[in-house]
Amino acid sequence: MIVELIDGVRDLVRGTTPNPIPPARRMILLIIVGTLPLFVVLPVKDLVEGLSGNIYFVAGALIVTGFLLFASDRVKKGRKTERSAKLLDVLLVCPCTGNTLAKLACGITDTTVTMAAKAHLRNGAPLVLAISTNDALAASAKHIGALMDKKNVYFVPFRQDSPQKKPRSMVADFSKLTDTVCHALQGEQIQPILL
Repeated sequence: MIVELIDGVRDLVRGTTPNPIPPARRMILLIIVGTLPLFVVLPVKDLVEGLSGNIYFVAGALIVTGFLLFASDRVKKGRKTERSAKLLDVLLVCPCTGNTLAKLACGITDTTVTMAAKAHLRNGAPLVLAISTNDALAASAKHIGALMDKKNVYFVPFRQDSPQKKPRSMVADFSKLTDTVCHALQGEQIQPILL
């Protein structure tokens, strides 16, 4: 994926972007577009955090989230490929912390991430989780198991982070993000899950 990103930047600078765009490069573009809102908020992070106590701001944010969820309900359903995928066809939670895993497994929707995930699953669209948690082989193990049993939930293959220093920690193999998303769009879990 990193090689494809470098090739894409090089082609963009040279003005030689292939047509059609390769599926891996398109997936990278969709991931970048999906993370742009984070960079918009970074310069005003302190202001936004200060507004979190303002009930009008929170209400407005929930209304915007509601509109986004409404829009996701209108997305055409059906199997997608990496070539026909649109921005709202798959939701990637990367990294997915132990806290988010627990909330998803227990059906708690008190953050925008868990609300979006719930709406995505309700619409029968794939949810891809790239776990990164220090207690995956402890408290989060039951939540991982519960989510593995849920329809339309897919995991980026993961492994122990540092078996000697953090024996219960697991982290996704981020080099497999694109492959996992492509398989999830086909309704398949990439194998093996545990590396």
